[in-house]
Parts: sequence; structure tokens; C-alpha cells
Amino acid sequence: VPLFRMDGNESEYVGTILEISRSGGRLVASGRIAGYREGAVLGVHMHIDAQGVRPNDRGVDPRRIHGGAIVGARLIDTPNWAAAVIIVGGSIAAEATPSGVRALRPEYPIATPRLRLRPLTMDDIPALLEYRGRAEVCRYLPFEPMDADVLIQRLAGDMGRRAIAAEGESLTLGVELAESGRLIGDVVLFYRSAEHAGGELGYVFHPDVAGQGFATEACAAVLDLAFDPGQGLALHRVIALMDARNTDSARLATRLGLRQEAHHRSAELFKGEWSDLLIYAVLAEERAVLPQDRAVLPQDRAVLAEDRATGGPAR
Repeated sequence: VPLFRMDGNESEYVGTILEISRSGGRLVASGRIAGYREGAVLGVHMHIDAQGVRPNDRGVDPRRIHGGAIVGARLIDTPNWAAAVIIVGGSIAAEATPSGVRALRPEYPIATPRLRLRPLTMDDIPALLEYRGRAEVCRYLPFEPMDADVLIQRLAGDMGRRAIAAEGESLTLGVELAESGRLIGDVVLFYRSAEHAGGELGYVFHPDVAGQGFATEACAAVLDLAFDPGQGLALHRVIALMDARNTDSARLATRLGLRQEAHHRSAELFKGEWSDLLIYAVLAEERAVLPQDRAVLPQDRAVLAEDRATGGPAR
């Protein structure tokens, strides 16, 4: 259920209710509201009943709403719940990040020589189905081929984020061709550890763009984003985990500067069979000295011939 803030006759999208359930005779909605000024993320709980929508007894901590408060709302088309919740009055500003807590809020799109990276939206579902819905693409990925219903749920949650605000969150960025705007894949960055400044890289691409260096180009941009101290997370180490049979993914990790650190024999019961797990990793200082753009130039035939990975370690 999308949330909109009203300002006179104007409305502005500020987030999505992710779940509606019954509790004590009331409909209880929980979800996230993105601050409309800076794209921050704010946890919210509300009651939905005959009187409309309002913060519940455990409500929103006013210290986490800067510049105003939710003073009321109304639900449209209640029989289906699939309608807009209008936030009336107040001013939902960006949530402040506590001192010492890392966060990643990029400016979009992120441009590379041939690509544009940006958050995924519901409008991307047809393009996502073209590769995330294919069995051969998902063979070594930790999910089955997705249908539209699954994608709607995921885009309303983790795959629809525009920022990383806390440990344990992830940021999935769609990869589109700069010339045509076609969505050809997506890359995900997981924020695994705040204490150890650790992350994980994953990716999945349409097989018909294999061999053109797009996966290398897109993943390199996300790694740069992860390590860049000016972007907020300033990670120290990023890993990639993959099934040992996924040789294309392993070659891509190597081209990105990740080294193989471990090969765990028969480590996972993966899609009904025991499989070996590979662990690749790169440190910030190692990434900094790599020839960053060598692997993404169209004229680099060796790289183009090898860049055939369609699915990577998106766990």
C-alpha cells in the first residue's frame, strides 16, 4: 500500500506499507516511510480502523520524525486494502543517522561509460521476469525462478530500497543500458557487518547480454560505491559467495579483483544436492590500486569473451 504526504492539493509519495494484519480487533499496518527530503528510511506502525489511520500506542517515536509529525490519515478503498494512505498534515523529514552509524544514500542514476544504475521499481517487473524468471539463470542462485507475485512482494521490501540505513540491509540496483534504457540485470550490495565494515556482492543478468562486459562494468561501480568513504558505508572488505560449479561467476569475481579465499567441500544442501561453496573477497586498499576501468572497455576482447556470468552470489 503506497503512502502519500498531502501538501495542499499536492501529494508526494513517501513510502509503502509492507504488511497489514489483524491485532486485537484492529487492522495493524507496518512498513517504512522514506523521508521526502533526503530519502532516509523511518520505521512506522499504524492502526487502520473505522476512524482511519493513525499511529498506534507504540507509535512513532517523535524524536525520529524531524520537522513535524503525522497528525492523521485516511484509507481509500478499504475493502481491498490496495489503495493509497494519505498522510494529512505534519512534515515527515529525513531521519537523522545517529553519530557513528554508517549509511549509504547514493544519488541516482549512477553512471558508468555504458550503463546507468538506479533503484528498481514496480515498472521493472516485465523486464525482471525476462531473466529472474528463467530457470537457467537461477540455477546457481539461492532462489527459484520468480513470477510477478514474488517480484511484487520483493519490490515492496528489500529489492525496492533506495538506501542502506542499517546493518543487515541490502541495496539492489537495476542496470540499464545508457543508450536504450533497457534493464539488463541487477546488482546487490549487502551490508553484513557494521563492526567489521563488511559487505557482500551479488548480481544477476539477462543471458542475452553475456560476453559484452556489462556485468563487470556494473559490479565494479557497486564495489566503488561500497568502498568510497565519501558515500557513507566506507566498507573495509567485500565478499562474494558462490556455488563452485558457477565458473562464470568465479571468473567475474577474479576480474573484479576479488581473490579466492576458501573452497568449502560439500558445504551446502543447495536445491536438493550437496554443493561446494567458494568464498571470494577484496579489501578496500586492494580495490584502490586496481586498474579500475580496464575490464569494462568494449575493445578489451579478452574480457568481453569471458564476461558470460548471468547469475552471481546473491544470497
